[in-house]
Amino acid sequence: MTDVGLLEALFGGVIAVLTPGFLLLLPVYLAFASSSLGDDLTNHPGHAFRDYAVTLLFFLVGLVVMFMVVGSGGADMAAHQTAARIFSGLVMGLWALKLLVGMRLSVQAPKKSGVRVDDWPLAGVMALLIGGALSFAWAPSGGTTIGGILLLALKPGTFNYGSFLLLLYGVGAALIYALIGFGLWPFVGPVMQQTDGMRRLEVVGGGVLLVASILLGFNLFTPMVEGLGGLLPILARLG
Repeated sequence: MTDVGLLEALFGGVIAVLTPGFLLLLPVYLAFASSSLGDDLTNHPGHAFRDYAVTLLFFLVGLVVMFMVVGSGGADMAAHQTAARIFSGLVMGLWALKLLVGMRLSVQAPKKSGVRVDDWPLAGVMALLIGGALSFAWAPSGGTTIGGILLLALKPGTFNYGSFLLLLYGVGAALIYALIGFGLWPFVGPVMQQTDGMRRLEVVGGGVLLVASILLGFNLFTPMVEGLGGLLPILARLG
């Protein structure tokens, strides 16, 4: 199937959250979002929800943009994918170690510059990087929608249209990820604003991210997606 419409691509992304490729990324996304604001709550307490929301959105922007780039990159992207995946795993692993040891970072702009760098969450920068890194961990399901989109994106004559469909597909998945992330706030928000609670979140989140970085670096997400798809074939056919 190669005749894919815009709404079909968007809806395909929405239901694709239930496919093995996106399900395996969900714990990493939630672990990062709930554990990475220790620096920001130390530097400017009182902005917890704002910083959490910015971190979620930056993460999803990184994921969707790189998802489109990787999906439509074809042979050119495949030639560099191993190096990009290993680099992404290293970045994620370093952030995981930072969380595990409880290191605190602070960015202060010069007083006369007028640039309030310290007002923005540091986690937002890492969210862009790690969200983008996770695009290398995603593996497509057997769904007809994503299959048709990838075919369009790999053909020279329909490359632009296929790439735009990939973007819509990623946005559809990101909308559900955003709803899940914001739905988690009533549970993790109060914990984040307690010093001991934030530290526990950092340890748990750091552990999840460290495991994910190893899986990403050694390209183990793909066989895990295939294994989960074999156990739950109905999910593999969604999206």
